[in-house]
Amino acid sequence: MTLNNSNTLVQCLPIKPNSKIKLSWFDCFKYYLKNRVQVSHRILHSTDQCPAKVLIIGSGQRIKHNFLPALHCLDRPLQITGIYSRNYQHAYAVACQWGLKALRDLDSGSLEEVDIIVVSITPQNAPDILRKISALTKTENKILIIDTPVFAGLKNIVSSYLFHQYANVIVTEDYMNFPQFKIIRDFLQEGRLGKVKKIEINHIDYKYHGLALAQSLLGFLQVKSVKYQSSSLHYDLAGGEKIIVTEPYQKLEGYLMVSGEKGSLLYAAHNRFNHLVPGVDATYVLTEHYKDNQFCSFLLTAENSSESFSAELFKRICSLKQYQQDDFKTMGLVEVIDSAFTCI
Repeated sequence: MTLNNSNTLVQCLPIKPNSKIKLSWFDCFKYYLKNRVQVSHRILHSTDQCPAKVLIIGSGQRIKHNFLPALHCLDRPLQITGIYSRNYQHAYAVACQWGLKALRDLDSGSLEEVDIIVVSITPQNAPDILRKISALTKTENKILIIDTPVFAGLKNIVSSYLFHQYANVIVTEDYMNFPQFKIIRDFLQEGRLGKVKKIEINHIDYKYHGLALAQSLLGFLQVKSVKYQSSSLHYDLAGGEKIIVTEPYQKLEGYLMVSGEKGSLLYAAHNRFNHLVPGVDATYVLTEHYKDNQFCSFLLTAENSSESFSAELFKRICSLKQYQQDDFKTMGLVEVIDSAFTCI
């Protein structure tokens, strides 16, 4: 999700308070704060002679297994100037794996030269880091990529003010940028299902990821109302579409169903759709193809046809010796980081 301007941000909000949605005054206040975050839409332009400079703050699993592989696979000239963590030994260990510099502390010199600041730390520590960065350097010409939005409580209200000071703020909602969902987005934009009536996201991720995904498939239409039904959230959208997001998250036991005027599309991982949705006669089925337990491609099948979609980026990521996870998070993160260089 890219926070390029106030309109885009409003579209990406999970829900908008109105008479049909019962929220506490504090929840309403948090949504108001999110609406107030506005940035000036800086788009980076880098060349081989003048690469974009990136500083990484954090050295946890997310940095090691997702951010660093994504940055190394981005088709943009960039230079990682260093990695900082409160635990220098952790930062040093990660930096050594990638041939990078570990920083013992943040200072104005290390911050002033960078174009992008990546922050991937716990939500509790993020406000302090944001304040420290703001105290050490001017940020009006820098892009902030932050892994977790900082609106957890009243003590973090100052974070909304700090976001104002950046040229651009990008929140790493990588789930909706997974390659299979891009295939589905393109499929829907071609009009092959006609007008979408309902999207069901069943046990394939957490509610906040599920809603972001569903809204991305529908062009970020405004949510009119929402209600709980057992373990599901039911959303009604401005165009009459319905979204149903069901937890708990069960990675290999879930599915996505998109129903439209001309048919339906079912996505389920690992060719498990017959087991997961017995008796459902989907017009199109999107699945993952594996060979020797290694992901190869996506298959989109219909009654009399099939299409294959390669995943060269996935192969490129897996070729990195430091890469350890067999999932699509890094691929989604490549798309998110690339939005710093492109207009969304």
